[in-house]
Amino acid sequence: MVAGTGSPPQTARLQSGRRALSVCIVAYKDLTSNTRVARQAHALAARGHAVTVVSFAPPDPRLVGDRADFAATGVPKVGAALAVAVALAGSILGQAAGGPVRLAAALGGRFGQLRCQQFGLQAAKLCRGRRFDVVQAHFDKALIAAAAIREQCGGRLVFDAVELPFDRDSLPAPADQRALRLAEIAREQEIARTADQWLTVGGTLAAEITRRFRIAAPLVVRNCRQPHLAPDARIRRDLGLDGAAQLVLALNSVRAGEGVEVIVEALRHLPAHVHLAILGQGTDGAGGERLRSIAAAAGAGGRLHLPPLQPASEVIGYASGADMGIIPRQPVTDNLSLSLPNRFFEMVAAGLPLAVSRVGEIAALVDHHGIGVVFDENNPRAAAAAIAEVLDLLRQGDLKARVLAAAHQLSWDREQIAYVELIESLGQQENRRG
Repeated sequence: MVAGTGSPPQTARLQSGRRALSVCIVAYKDLTSNTRVARQAHALAARGHAVTVVSFAPPDPRLVGDRADFAATGVPKVGAALAVAVALAGSILGQAAGGPVRLAAALGGRFGQLRCQQFGLQAAKLCRGRRFDVVQAHFDKALIAAAAIREQCGGRLVFDAVELPFDRDSLPAPADQRALRLAEIAREQEIARTADQWLTVGGTLAAEITRRFRIAAPLVVRNCRQPHLAPDARIRRDLGLDGAAQLVLALNSVRAGEGVEVIVEALRHLPAHVHLAILGQGTDGAGGERLRSIAAAAGAGGRLHLPPLQPASEVIGYASGADMGIIPRQPVTDNLSLSLPNRFFEMVAAGLPLAVSRVGEIAALVDHHGIGVVFDENNPRAAAAAIAEVLDLLRQGDLKARVLAAAHQLSWDREQIAYVELIESLGQQENRRG
């Protein structure tokens, strides 16, 4: 366990006179670039609560400060022996891993596919001897670990469904791995039904979760960020752009459904002084080379830029040096259709007006706040027209003022209030029960 140097003491008391809580947030992932867990942990710790984060690797300390404790498991590794795999599948998945699924799980274990279960064992071991008032699972693959910690350490269970959970669109292709993931999903769904509260990231996703799983509406805690309203020249300097160049920024991974090919092709229809930067995962390999080829074929090879990734704590400041942002996401899966991604809030916090695709809540927020233009995400000409319109509106002055107003309205300082109140309410209920 790696402890923060200034973690709030267990005996700290809130101004209200109530006892400070002990909260565990469990995430089946490397949190180095994750900002949601970091913001939640910081918000709770700032209220005097003791917070423990269990994950593969901890969040960027610049986002959390020294107020939380971190238990880092590393990426779970599972032995190849069939006996170990069967034991893990049986003991962790329980009834969900009977018969043929248990055998499939054992076979999957030979290829390291039992990491969710192994993570659960490691997480519970790291938390042994502690007492928690609330245990929060960061998405579905953390539920098995969260349940193990709750059984051992107590606490109310919160499930943070940051996407549509238990997604069968992304099941692995091999039969044994597919069977194992289905067994995991069955167990995760059992655990989720026992949760005291669900959270999620947007209203559209909350409505679909309510409909699909027949539960009370989750509490919506959006991925709002704190405004960074002093433009930072680093990105322009890194890209070698002069004052005449106008820079459009996409905070995008290069993967299916993100629409980056459309906006690269859109450069063909834009003036030579308009440049595009794509900052995200996958731009430094084959995906980046493919985008460069598209730009070259469009006669815009010198106007596409793929800057290096930035630390999570630096993204908003770095982005603020662009003229505008663009989100070309395509609704090719349920999760993409229902999404309200981090990048929307990051670019608003950076003070950037936006051109966005027609994907549900993103487009609705842009229209509501009057901070940009919505375009057909499948049409490069439409993307180019939207970029040109936003840049033209910027010259008129009112658009920037609306973005700055939206940045304050959509700040994490405002958004965290309901989240903290929920955790405190559940924790006090647990105290009374205990």
